[in-house]
Amino acid sequence: GAKLLRGYAAAPGWNEALGLWESHPAVDYRLTGGEVLCLLPGTVRSVERAGALGGCLEVACGEALLRYASIEPREDLLPGDVLEAGEAIGIANVSMPGESGAGAHLHLELIVDGESLDFAAWAERRSLGAGD
Repeated sequence: GAKLLRGYAAAPGWNEALGLWESHPAVDYRLTGGEVLCLLPGTVRSVERAGALGGCLEVACGEALLRYASIEPREDLLPGDVLEAGEAIGIANVSMPGESGAGAHLHLELIVDGESLDFAAWAERRSLGAGD
């Protein structure tokens, strides 16, 4: 039920909301119903409820770190909690200042070995079925 809003862009582009040039090391999805599900099993690394990424949950998933941003993380989630794929982890919202014009959505970042990667392309290669 996710619709692609904005793709991954390593090269800088103009951000109207912030009035500056920046890259977009993430994939943004509008979610039907707003519920955000954990895409891969893993362990919660951090939970934040405010900041530049808005509400943010980081989940270590083997070789990958998934950063779910512009969400309201579930109240009971704590670092060290183990999550299953498909488990509800929060609700998409408009808490990320730099993407406020996009409306409620999930800003999803993938980091592997310290490098930001395009989640949609990575998932397609692994047949995770992510995309619009």
